Amino acid sequence: MRKAKLAEIKTCKLKKSFLIKFSETNIKYFISSQIVRLDNDILMICIYSKHSSSSEVELSYRVFIDKTQKDYITQDFTSKEIKWRKAMLSNILGWLWEENSVLVDNNSTRNILKYFKVKEKPLSAVDNFQNAVLKEKLEKKHEIITKGIDEKMKIVPDLPDDFTEWVDEEALVRSRYIYYKYKNGSKPMEGYCTHCGKKVLVNKPRHNKEGICPKCKSKVVYKAEGKSKNIDDYTRTSIIQRVPEGIIIRAFSIRKFYRENYKKPQLMIHEFSRDFYEFNNGNSLRIKTYEWWNFKQTGVMRWCEGGGNSNFDYYNISLYSRNLDDALSDTIWKYSEIKHFATIEQGYTFPVYSYLGLYMKYPFIEQLMKLNLVYLVKDILSYYYYYGRCCFGEDYVFNFNEKNIKDIIKIDRKFLHLLQELNVGINELKVIQEVFKAKVNITNEKILYIAAKFYNPKDIFNFSKKYSITIHRIIKYISSQMFNYDKHLKENDVFSDWEDYLNNCTLLKYDINKDSVIFPRNLKQKHDDIYKLIKNNKRELYDKAIKEMYNELLKKFKWSFGRYVIIPPKNADELVKEGNILDHCVATSYMSLMARRKTVILFLRKKDKIDVPFYTVEVKDNEVKQCRGKRNCGMTDEVETFIKEFKDEKLRKTLNEKIA
Repeated sequence: MRKAKLAEIKTCKLKKSFLIKFSETNIKYFISSQIVRLDNDILMICIYSKHSSSSEVELSYRVFIDKTQKDYITQDFTSKEIKWRKAMLSNILGWLWEENSVLVDNNSTRNILKYFKVKEKPLSAVDNFQNAVLKEKLEKKHEIITKGIDEKMKIVPDLPDDFTEWVDEEALVRSRYIYYKYKNGSKPMEGYCTHCGKKVLVNKPRHNKEGICPKCKSKVVYKAEGKSKNIDDYTRTSIIQRVPEGIIIRAFSIRKFYRENYKKPQLMIHEFSRDFYEFNNGNSLRIKTYEWWNFKQTGVMRWCEGGGNSNFDYYNISLYSRNLDDALSDTIWKYSEIKHFATIEQGYTFPVYSYLGLYMKYPFIEQLMKLNLVYLVKDILSYYYYYGRCCFGEDYVFNFNEKNIKDIIKIDRKFLHLLQELNVGINELKVIQEVFKAKVNITNEKILYIAAKFYNPKDIFNFSKKYSITIHRIIKYISSQMFNYDKHLKENDVFSDWEDYLNNCTLLKYDINKDSVIFPRNLKQKHDDIYKLIKNNKRELYDKAIKEMYNELLKKFKWSFGRYVIIPPKNADELVKEGNILDHCVATSYMSLMARRKTVILFLRKKDKIDVPFYTVEVKDNEVKQCRGKRNCGMTDEVETFIKEFKDEKLRKTLNEKIA
């Protein structure tokens, strides 16, 4: 329908005498109609609504219906600018629009009944027509979509002939039972293994307890006949296959039902997801997901376009491995070692989709798998699944610019056998890296202990170096203090208290070369006593500590470039001033940390206004942790350029230096 022609049609008139009858009712909409001749007969419906501030009515909408063309359009007068809308009246006025409306005269009623050739319910005829038009449009639209999907599905290969057998043997490895007939006495009981299908004799089985089948040696769960009438086992599995432009990952839900006739369990395999990993002209990867679902809420179950595994992944899903060499040949995953990973144990489950993404981002996992560092890859995959990276502080743990695995994981080659011997995860690797850097010898047991008990192994080794205490003695002392703490506190909590205690001792000028100071008999008590002392005199102590480190920090961090300069604070008052003027928390949150040498606060100033706070910079372990301006604002482009130069030209050169 041509909008310009429709806009020229005169609006239906309303009789005021009719409106008076409904002035005190809850009727919202007053409707008149007329049939207009253009190219075809057009039904025009004028909808008036009560004015919000009076009993007057005003024209809100005009609906034009062309029965011949099976079309409708609404002219909307409810805003300053007149709009044209394709929505149904039920969407514009609400689902109860018929109940809230009244036709203003008999002619309006007759026009609608005549136009739709019905005998009653004129407003329902309008609603039915719009629904029928919408349904037909949707069906045509859906037909285009489904044809495209069906064409895509034609390239999906058949499943391997042994897929069902593999599912039962591998994916359902934990669905194995021995049903036994219970009887009193010590004699072996008769049983039946659901895996090998053999009759067996079992000694002292207990219902729902694990055991081993005497025939096939499978791990099984014992089930007493009569107690277990219904068992429903569920798992997920997947298969990777080749398609013309890449690969497809197909996901299946697996159910195995055991009923009274447990010798004939029912196996159901339902495919619910298909992910196409295809490359545009062999370059950029395009992932397209299809799901077996209710198509557009029509009630038809079929393949539908899905959200893609970028929005969802299945953490516990096994992978059919027998075809992987062929399926991944000549793809970027040829050397991914996913087959090795998928078969590290029978029926092993892992996030298959994430593994493919992990290998694309971190191809060195191939080398880790070839070294059989399975738990390290498991840890990396878990981090990647949840956080999109291989671990926290990944740039510290790994050197992604290197190609040789020993250089990537930052250890000497002679340590590789130790990684394999311990089958390390991320935490164990961090400990071994610190052992390598510190050039110390500690036992494998202590490596595993540190990895299990402490959040950041680096802190333990820095502590050892700072206070000249051996790792062995650190562990021994922490273990000896555990009884002084609540049971819910761990070794890492004790270590944090010890570190905090010694920092406070330094602040108070205690002689930390004395064993009696370093190793108090009751760490918790001493920690609390020192804390109270610091709390009562903290401003004076913090000020003194910051003053004492000023010259050292000035030499180490003062730097200028362009219009800006970096300088350290001279005293605690300068930190307070910085926080007050820039309206952020540097004084309240960072003064104590700086006084304890746990971090460094620096001032970024304009050279021509060197006494005026501009930006505050935090540096820790020779890395810029943050740079904040007025009210915690971020860096401007110019400031960001300056900070980059500061990191490259100043911090890089002092990377190995430590504040004494």
